[in-house]
Amino acid sequence: MDEETLFDVPVSRNRDPTIFESNLLYFSVLIGMLIFSGVIFSLFDIENMGTLAFLALLALLMTVVIGLPILIYVVRGNFDYRALFRFNPVKTDELRLVAGLACLGYPVSIALNLLWHWLISHIGTPALPQFPPIATLSEFLMAIIVIGVFPSVFEELMFRGIMLRAYEKLGKVAAIAITGVLFGFLHLSFASFPVLILLGIIIGYVVYRSDSVYTGMLYHFIHNSIAVTFMFLGNLALQYVENAYVPPLVYDEQMMFVGMIVWIVIGLLSAGGFVACLIAYNHKTRDKQTQHAAIVQSPKRLFVEMLPALGGSIIIMLMLAYEVFAMIAAR
Repeated sequence: MDEETLFDVPVSRNRDPTIFESNLLYFSVLIGMLIFSGVIFSLFDIENMGTLAFLALLALLMTVVIGLPILIYVVRGNFDYRALFRFNPVKTDELRLVAGLACLGYPVSIALNLLWHWLISHIGTPALPQFPPIATLSEFLMAIIVIGVFPSVFEELMFRGIMLRAYEKLGKVAAIAITGVLFGFLHLSFASFPVLILLGIIIGYVVYRSDSVYTGMLYHFIHNSIAVTFMFLGNLALQYVENAYVPPLVYDEQMMFVGMIVWIVIGLLSAGGFVACLIAYNHKTRDKQTQHAAIVQSPKRLFVEMLPALGGSIIIMLMLAYEVFAMIAAR
């Protein structure tokens, strides 16, 4: 493809997506999220909605806002979708190691999240995502599908498929780092901001090493499914306490600090296993990743290609700043 072509991209099944195209997709998904979620909140009483209805609405949101733009993008671009999304086979040993990375990485993410919450608690109480209780088996299975399967497919096709492929023009490190940051930004969660960025970088690295989006989907699915399982078990424990008339625990600052220390210890132990799995994974995939030479681009051209992502990032940072100001005001 002519390196000077930016907006008028020739139709070819052998080309990779441009940085501008992938960033435009990112911006479109962000705007769609804001508009569609605004419509939903204006039409439905989310706070009093049942869990299954909420999950169905969330599945519709992800399908329309993320899945549909990806489909339109691929069809209009006439890409070789197998190469674009890295639909390449993965060995069983690699999948086992990815599963180990996801399982061992989850306690690490919890420990880091608790540390982050402790830091930002000095400016105010962070707003945590509101989610209806997962109290029955049917709600649990539905949550696994909607929170486990849907994001692991749609988000991986977008970030570790289209966007990682586009950003490879800037080199491996830049591609993994930038897509990881944009992944964290898109979740619009100040309470989990650093951990989401780290998660995006780790999954990007896992996909790049294996040269297959399936490893990213597996990691993402396991990570989200563990979170859903903890929510389900937590609600079961709460139901048991209520039914058994057990006095609820009062969580003061000292108890919360002790809990944070316990999770940090668990996170440190898990980090050791995570590093061991990562070393083994690097060994297994040492000859698999496709090498892409970085293409030197002029700063002016790169700035133009980054405009949609920069615009979206500014919108997100303004929203996060508003959240911080609200935290400070509520103290």
